Amino acid sequence: MLLKNLALRLVVVILGVFFSFTNVYAANGDLIVNGSIGVGTSIPSENFHLSGNAFISGDTFLYSKDGSQRGSIHYGLYGKIGQPSFYNWNTASGYPGLWIEGSHDLESAGIFLNGDTMVLWSPGDQDILRVYDEDSIYTGYTPSPLFVIDGYGNVGIRMTKSGWSYSYALNVGGTVIASTYYQSSDKKLKENIAAIESALEKVLSIDGVSFTGKQEDSENMEAPDAKPKDHEDKSAANGQQRKKNGRFPEGKHYGVIAQEIEKVLPELVKEEVEGEKAVAYTELIPVLIEAIKAQQEIIEKQRNDIKEIMKVLGMK
Repeated sequence: MLLKNLALRLVVVILGVFFSFTNVYAANGDLIVNGSIGVGTSIPSENFHLSGNAFISGDTFLYSKDGSQRGSIHYGLYGKIGQPSFYNWNTASGYPGLWIEGSHDLESAGIFLNGDTMVLWSPGDQDILRVYDEDSIYTGYTPSPLFVIDGYGNVGIRMTKSGWSYSYALNVGGTVIASTYYQSSDKKLKENIAAIESALEKVLSIDGVSFTGKQEDSENMEAPDAKPKDHEDKSAANGQQRKKNGRFPEGKHYGVIAQEIEKVLPELVKEEVEGEKAVAYTELIPVLIEAIKAQQEIIEKQRNDIKEIMKVLGMK
Protein backbone atom coordinates (compact mmCIF):
# COMPACT_ATOMS: atom_id res chain seq x y z
CA MET A 1 0.00 0.00 0.00
CA LEU A 2 2.83 2.39 0.87
CA LEU A 3 4.57 1.74 -2.43
CA LYS A 4 1.27 2.22 -4.26
CA ASN A 5 0.71 5.64 -2.64
CA LEU A 6 4.25 6.73 -3.44
CA ALA A 7 3.81 5.61 -7.03
CA LEU A 8 0.54 7.59 -7.34
CA ARG A 9 2.19 10.72 -5.93
CA LEU A 10 5.09 10.33 -8.35
CA VAL A 11 2.67 10.07 -11.25
CA VAL A 12 0.89 13.27 -10.14
CA VAL A 13 4.16 15.17 -9.89
CA ILE A 14 5.31 13.91 -13.30
CA LEU A 15 1.98 14.88 -14.89
CA GLY A 16 2.11 18.27 -13.19
CA VAL A 17 5.58 18.89 -14.52
CA PHE A 18 4.58 17.65 -17.97
CA PHE A 19 1.54 19.92 -18.27
CA SER A 20 3.21 22.90 -16.59
CA PHE A 21 6.49 22.95 -18.50
CA THR A 22 7.02 23.51 -22.16
CA ASN A 23 10.39 23.65 -23.88
CA VAL A 24 12.37 22.69 -20.80
CA TYR A 25 16.12 22.32 -21.27
CA ALA A 26 19.32 22.80 -19.32
CA ALA A 27 22.50 24.52 -20.43
CA ASN A 28 25.70 25.07 -18.50
CA GLY A 29 23.98 24.06 -15.28
CA ASP A 30 21.10 26.56 -15.75
CA LEU A 31 17.48 25.46 -15.98
CA ILE A 32 15.59 27.36 -18.68
CA VAL A 33 11.80 27.02 -18.85
CA ASN A 34 9.52 28.55 -21.46
CA GLY A 35 6.27 28.13 -19.58
CA SER A 36 5.07 27.79 -15.99
CA ILE A 37 6.65 26.03 -13.04
CA GLY A 38 4.51 24.52 -10.31
CA VAL A 39 6.09 23.32 -7.07
CA GLY A 40 3.65 21.59 -4.76
CA THR A 41 0.88 22.20 -7.29
CA SER A 42 0.03 20.68 -10.66
CA ILE A 43 -1.88 23.80 -11.77
CA PRO A 44 0.44 26.81 -11.48
CA SER A 45 -1.40 30.13 -11.74
CA GLU A 46 1.76 32.16 -12.41
CA ASN A 47 5.08 31.62 -14.17
CA PHE A 48 6.38 30.29 -10.86
CA HIS A 49 3.87 28.94 -8.35
CA LEU A 50 5.06 27.58 -5.00
CA SER A 51 2.56 25.91 -2.71
CA GLY A 52 4.23 25.23 0.62
CA ASN A 53 7.34 26.33 2.46
CA ALA A 54 10.66 27.19 0.86
CA PHE A 55 14.27 27.19 2.04
CA ILE A 56 16.56 29.56 0.16
CA SER A 57 20.27 29.67 0.86
CA GLY A 58 21.47 32.71 -1.02
CA ASP A 59 20.25 36.09 -2.26
CA THR A 60 16.97 36.75 -4.03
CA PHE A 61 16.73 39.55 -6.62
CA LEU A 62 13.55 40.87 -8.19
CA TYR A 63 13.70 42.86 -11.45
CA SER A 64 11.22 45.04 -13.32
CA LYS A 65 10.27 43.74 -16.75
CA ASP A 66 12.59 46.15 -18.51
CA GLY A 67 15.40 45.39 -16.04
CA SER A 68 15.87 49.06 -15.08
CA GLN A 69 14.84 48.59 -11.44
CA ARG A 70 15.44 45.82 -8.97
CA GLY A 71 14.83 44.70 -5.43
CA SER A 72 16.61 42.32 -3.11
CA ILE A 73 15.67 40.06 -0.22
CA HIS A 74 18.64 38.49 1.49
CA TYR A 75 20.35 37.78 4.80
CA GLY A 76 23.77 39.18 5.57
CA LEU A 77 25.89 42.05 6.90
CA TYR A 78 25.58 44.39 3.93
CA GLY A 79 23.01 45.53 1.43
CA LYS A 80 23.09 44.70 -2.25
CA ILE A 81 21.91 47.96 -3.84
CA GLY A 82 23.21 51.54 -3.61
CA GLN A 83 24.99 52.96 -0.57
CA PRO A 84 23.89 50.26 1.93
CA SER A 85 26.04 47.80 0.00
CA PHE A 86 29.04 49.52 1.62
CA TYR A 87 27.62 49.86 5.12
CA ASN A 88 26.86 47.53 8.01
CA TRP A 89 23.84 48.95 9.84
CA ASN A 90 24.49 46.87 12.93
CA THR A 91 28.07 47.89 13.65
CA ALA A 92 27.65 47.49 17.42
CA SER A 93 27.20 43.73 17.45
CA GLY A 94 28.31 42.85 13.93
CA TYR A 95 25.44 40.37 13.56
CA PRO A 96 23.89 39.91 10.10
CA GLY A 97 20.22 40.50 9.47
CA LEU A 98 17.40 40.40 6.96
CA TRP A 99 17.57 43.00 4.19
CA ILE A 100 14.60 44.05 2.04
CA GLU A 101 15.64 46.59 -0.59
CA GLY A 102 14.03 48.36 -3.51
CA SER A 103 15.84 50.64 -5.95
CA HIS A 104 15.55 53.29 -8.60
CA ASP A 105 18.78 53.73 -10.53
CA LEU A 106 21.58 53.52 -7.93
CA GLU A 107 19.53 54.77 -4.96
CA SER A 108 17.67 52.42 -2.68
CA ALA A 109 15.16 52.30 0.13
CA GLY A 110 14.55 49.41 2.45
CA ILE A 111 14.54 47.85 5.87
CA PHE A 112 17.17 45.95 7.86
CA LEU A 113 16.13 43.63 10.70
CA ASN A 114 17.92 41.46 13.21
CA GLY A 115 17.73 40.60 16.90
CA ASP A 116 19.33 43.91 17.98
CA THR A 117 17.92 46.62 15.76
CA MET A 118 15.61 47.65 12.94
CA VAL A 119 16.71 50.27 10.40
CA LEU A 120 14.71 52.09 7.72
CA TRP A 121 16.44 54.10 5.00
CA SER A 122 15.43 56.05 1.93
CA PRO A 123 17.07 58.43 -0.55
CA GLY A 124 14.90 61.21 0.94
CA ASP A 125 14.38 62.87 -2.45
CA GLN A 126 10.70 63.20 -1.55
CA ASP A 127 10.19 61.81 1.97
CA ILE A 128 12.08 59.24 3.98
CA LEU A 129 8.91 57.72 5.40
CA ARG A 130 5.14 58.16 5.04
CA VAL A 131 2.42 56.37 6.99
CA TYR A 132 -1.18 56.22 5.73
CA ASP A 133 -4.45 54.81 6.96
CA GLU A 134 -5.33 52.20 4.33
CA ASP A 135 -9.03 53.04 4.58
CA SER A 136 -8.36 56.64 3.52
CA ILE A 137 -6.85 55.57 0.19
CA TYR A 138 -9.35 55.29 -2.64
CA THR A 139 -9.94 56.54 -6.18
CA GLY A 140 -10.59 60.26 -6.55
CA TYR A 141 -9.13 61.31 -3.20
CA THR A 142 -5.56 62.17 -2.29
CA PRO A 143 -5.10 61.43 1.42
CA SER A 144 -2.72 63.23 3.73
CA PRO A 145 -0.26 60.94 5.52
CA LEU A 146 -0.77 60.41 9.24
CA PHE A 147 2.99 60.52 9.85
CA VAL A 148 5.88 61.79 7.73
CA ILE A 149 9.63 62.07 8.03
CA ASP A 150 10.77 64.29 5.17
CA GLY A 151 14.14 64.38 3.45
CA TYR A 152 15.51 66.88 6.00
CA GLY A 153 14.50 64.82 9.04
CA ASN A 154 11.50 67.04 9.83
CA VAL A 155 8.55 65.15 11.32
CA GLY A 156 4.90 65.78 10.50
CA ILE A 157 2.05 64.22 12.50
CA ARG A 158 -1.56 64.51 11.29
CA MET A 159 -0.70 67.50 9.11
CA THR A 160 -3.11 68.33 6.27
CA LYS A 161 -0.91 70.68 4.25
CA SER A 162 -0.52 70.02 0.56
CA GLY A 163 2.90 68.98 -0.62
CA TRP A 164 3.82 67.54 2.81
CA SER A 165 6.66 70.03 3.14
CA TYR A 166 7.39 70.99 6.73
CA SER A 167 9.16 74.09 8.00
CA TYR A 168 10.17 72.87 11.45
CA ALA A 169 11.71 69.81 13.10
CA LEU A 170 8.32 68.78 14.55
CA ASN A 171 4.99 69.72 12.97
CA VAL A 172 1.81 68.50 14.69
CA GLY A 173 -1.75 69.02 13.47
CA GLY A 174 -3.50 68.51 16.80
CA THR A 175 -3.15 68.73 20.55
CA VAL A 176 0.11 67.74 22.22
CA ILE A 177 0.22 66.77 25.92
CA ALA A 178 3.47 66.31 27.82
CA SER A 179 4.20 65.86 31.52
CA THR A 180 7.16 68.26 31.38
CA TYR A 181 8.72 70.48 28.75
CA TYR A 182 12.09 72.24 29.04
CA GLN A 183 13.89 74.68 26.74
CA SER A 184 17.63 75.28 26.74
CA SER A 185 18.32 78.62 28.48
CA ASP A 186 21.84 78.44 29.94
CA LYS A 187 23.71 81.75 29.90
CA LYS A 188 26.82 80.09 28.47
CA LEU A 189 24.82 79.28 25.34
CA LYS A 190 23.87 82.91 24.73
CA GLU A 191 25.54 86.07 23.49
CA ASN A 192 24.43 89.62 22.68
CA ILE A 193 22.32 89.61 25.87
CA ALA A 194 20.40 92.87 26.23
CA ALA A 195 17.46 94.24 28.19
CA ILE A 196 14.06 94.28 26.49
CA GLU A 197 13.19 97.87 25.63
CA SER A 198 9.69 99.36 25.81
CA ALA A 199 8.24 96.07 26.97
CA LEU A 200 5.11 97.66 28.45
CA GLU A 201 4.39 99.63 25.27
CA LYS A 202 4.79 96.48 23.20
CA VAL A 203 2.40 94.50 25.41
CA LEU A 204 -0.17 97.33 25.37
CA SER A 205 -0.22 97.18 21.57
CA ILE A 206 -1.14 93.47 21.58
CA ASP A 207 -4.65 92.16 22.12
CA GLY A 208 -5.37 88.90 23.86
CA VAL A 209 -8.31 87.29 22.14
CA SER A 210 -10.58 84.27 22.36
CA PHE A 211 -11.41 82.36 19.18
CA THR A 212 -12.47 79.12 17.57
CA GLY A 213 -10.33 77.57 14.86
CA LYS A 214 -11.50 77.17 11.28
CA GLN A 215 -12.25 73.51 10.71
CA GLU A 216 -12.27 73.33 6.90
CA ASP A 217 -9.33 72.66 4.61
CA SER A 218 -11.09 72.63 1.27
CA GLU A 219 -7.94 72.03 -0.80
CA ASN A 220 -6.99 68.82 0.97
CA MET A 221 -10.24 67.64 2.53
CA GLU A 222 -12.73 67.86 -0.30
CA ALA A 223 -14.64 64.61 -0.50
CA PRO A 224 -14.41 62.62 -3.76
CA ASP A 225 -17.39 62.23 -6.08
CA ALA A 226 -17.22 58.45 -5.77
CA LYS A 227 -15.53 55.89 -3.61
CA PRO A 228 -15.68 52.11 -3.19
CA LYS A 229 -18.51 50.96 -0.98
CA ASP A 230 -16.29 48.89 1.33
CA HIS A 231 -14.38 52.08 2.25
CA GLU A 232 -17.43 54.32 2.57
CA ASP A 233 -18.15 54.27 6.29
CA LYS A 234 -14.65 54.43 7.76
CA SER A 235 -13.21 56.67 5.05
CA ALA A 236 -16.01 59.17 5.49
CA ALA A 237 -15.38 59.13 9.23
CA ASN A 238 -11.66 59.61 8.72
CA GLY A 239 -12.21 62.50 6.33
CA GLN A 240 -14.61 64.13 8.75
CA GLN A 241 -12.16 63.66 11.62
CA ARG A 242 -9.41 65.34 9.62
CA LYS A 243 -11.73 68.20 8.76
CA LYS A 244 -12.42 68.65 12.45
CA ASN A 245 -8.73 68.63 13.29
CA GLY A 246 -7.74 71.64 11.17
CA ARG A 247 -5.05 73.75 12.85
CA PHE A 248 -6.90 73.93 16.17
CA PRO A 249 -9.04 71.41 18.05
CA GLU A 250 -12.73 72.19 18.26
CA GLY A 251 -13.89 74.57 20.97
CA LYS A 252 -12.90 77.94 22.37
CA HIS A 253 -9.25 78.96 22.58
CA TYR A 254 -7.24 81.93 23.81
CA GLY A 255 -4.25 83.49 22.12
CA VAL A 256 -2.90 86.39 20.09
CA ILE A 257 -2.98 87.39 16.43
CA ALA A 258 0.31 86.74 14.66
CA GLN A 259 -0.01 89.83 12.47
CA GLU A 260 -0.25 92.04 15.60
CA ILE A 261 2.80 90.40 17.18
CA GLU A 262 4.71 90.82 13.93
CA LYS A 263 4.37 94.62 14.11
CA VAL A 264 6.11 94.94 17.49
CA LEU A 265 8.04 91.68 17.91
CA PRO A 266 8.74 90.42 14.39
CA GLU A 267 11.36 87.91 15.62
CA LEU A 268 8.58 85.93 17.31
CA VAL A 269 6.69 85.27 14.07
CA LYS A 270 7.53 82.72 11.40
CA GLU A 271 5.80 82.29 8.08
CA GLU A 272 5.12 78.73 7.00
CA VAL A 273 5.50 77.43 3.45
CA GLU A 274 1.84 78.13 2.63
CA GLY A 275 1.93 81.66 4.03
CA GLU A 276 0.36 80.94 7.41
CA LYS A 277 2.01 82.67 10.36
CA ALA A 278 3.05 81.02 13.63
CA VAL A 279 3.99 82.65 16.96
CA ALA A 280 6.64 81.57 19.47
CA TYR A 281 4.33 81.94 22.47
CA THR A 282 6.96 81.04 25.07
CA GLU A 283 9.12 83.95 23.92
CA LEU A 284 6.33 86.31 24.92
CA ILE A 285 6.97 85.37 28.57
CA PRO A 286 10.14 87.49 29.08
CA VAL A 287 8.40 90.43 27.39
CA LEU A 288 5.48 90.07 29.80
CA ILE A 289 7.90 89.82 32.74
CA GLU A 290 9.56 93.11 31.81
CA ALA A 291 6.18 94.72 31.12
CA ILE A 292 4.95 93.76 34.60
CA LYS A 293 8.14 95.14 36.14
CA ALA A 294 7.75 98.41 34.20
CA GLN A 295 4.12 98.64 35.27
CA GLN A 296 5.10 97.97 38.89
CA GLU A 297 7.61 100.84 38.75
CA ILE A 298 4.80 103.13 37.61
CA ILE A 299 2.57 101.89 40.43
CA GLU A 300 5.33 102.41 43.02
CA LYS A 301 6.03 105.92 41.74
CA GLN A 302 2.35 106.80 41.88
CA ARG A 303 2.12 105.36 45.39
CA ASN A 304 5.06 107.50 46.54
CA ASP A 305 3.58 110.58 44.84
CA ILE A 306 0.28 110.02 46.64
CA LYS A 307 2.10 109.75 49.97
CA GLU A 308 3.88 113.05 49.34
CA ILE A 309 0.61 114.76 48.41
CA MET A 310 -1.05 113.40 51.55
CA LYS A 311 1.83 114.77 53.68
CA VAL A 312 1.43 118.22 52.10
CA LEU A 313 -2.30 118.11 52.81
CA GLY A 314 -1.69 116.89 56.33
CA MET A 315 -3.38 113.61 55.69
CA LYS A 316 -2.15 110.29 56.95
